[in-house]
Amino acid sequence: MLERSLVDIPLYRLEECSNGSYFIVEKWTYEDDECPLLNEPHRNDGYGVDLLLTGSANYSIDFKEFTVHAPALVLIGPEQIHKKSIEPGTELITIAFMSYFLTNETEDMVGYLECMLRSNVIELDQQQLRDILPLTEYLLRESETNQPYKDSVVRNLLNTFLIACARMQKTCVSQYMANIEKGQLVSRFRLLVNQHFAQKVQVSQYADLLHVTPGHLNDTIKAAVGKTAKQIIDEKRVLEAKRLLFWGNSAVKEISWKLNFEDDAYFHRFFKKHTGLTPLEFQLSAKSTVGSVIM
Repeated sequence: MLERSLVDIPLYRLEECSNGSYFIVEKWTYEDDECPLLNEPHRNDGYGVDLLLTGSANYSIDFKEFTVHAPALVLIGPEQIHKKSIEPGTELITIAFMSYFLTNETEDMVGYLECMLRSNVIELDQQQLRDILPLTEYLLRESETNQPYKDSVVRNLLNTFLIACARMQKTCVSQYMANIEKGQLVSRFRLLVNQHFAQKVQVSQYADLLHVTPGHLNDTIKAAVGKTAKQIIDEKRVLEAKRLLFWGNSAVKEISWKLNFEDDAYFHRFFKKHTGLTPLEFQLSAKSTVGSVIM
């Protein structure tokens, strides 16, 4: 059977850009046309964090556009289609990592990270910048050494950095603390949905993978995030359909096939039920109205 692929958009793999590493940190000053690939829509297979120290940049992330001025953090998840245009002379620290590079403590906080990614941009004041800058500078120094236990030190520094960033998003802190006991199951469910949403569309399929009953999974998800497990799965399928409609060049029929819908008519009904628009209407509307800006 021909595999159904979602690779309309280029996917840049961290290992291929870092000699096999699952973690990168670098401090640099952008110059004209230094990284032309950044200006084209693409995905990364890991998480990315840009810490703007000086200057500004324009980011397009999924269906939003941001003009970001330093100091600020920009967070991009592995599923998000994005491009960026950085002003010459802008100084920034870029951190990229795979989720499995983290220690177990922070792996349990994937839901916490996903909460942060809902806004993508965290504007910083000077005190917040002073709080996290020593962590990034330590990460830079440690990543360039060959000292014993280097990976362990880097992992723990990265954990600390991410927790410090998350604390700046107070809504994420309260949400995580309220759901800490349920967080592990919720996080594992979200990870599985991210991995299998195109092939597995029933709650029972995820319950089997998690070794719980569908009822228990649904009750836990509903209590933690206020939505049913099925809603989370459907939202992910809608989001991916929107991404392919907005960024890709595939016809609606091909997108329907890639996302494993039974037929085009069902895809149209499903999409309109969740968005109020047909796929073609969304495509035309989104491309004409995108432009949400953060100053």
